[in-house]
Amino acid sequence: MIRAYREEALKIKGTKIPAKDKVEWGWQITIKNKTSRNIKVYIEYFLTDQDGFQVGYGNIFIDDARIPAGQTIILQEKATMPYENVKMVSKSFWKIEPFYE
Repeated sequence: MIRAYREEALKIKGTKIPAKDKVEWGWQITIKNKTSRNIKVYIEYFLTDQDGFQVGYGNIFIDDARIPAGQTIILQEKATMPYENVKMVSKSFWKIEPFYE
């Protein structure tokens, strides 16, 4: 999911912050708990440029919604980034860290 939009200019105590072009992007992952225990999961999603520098980032921690043993869940998350960073995106990768109860 990708959506481009303009973040409106802000006025804070006489100072005007100019409008910015932004991109909202989303990701989705399906996780199956193949263990016999309930788990919590911390997930990070990175967008990087050709040199491996991070240009976008999203994360989610599944604590309250634990994944029961043998169950599958689908997670979705959204993040934003400056429009000018979009052309730099070259690769993406996940970092998934389970925590067992």
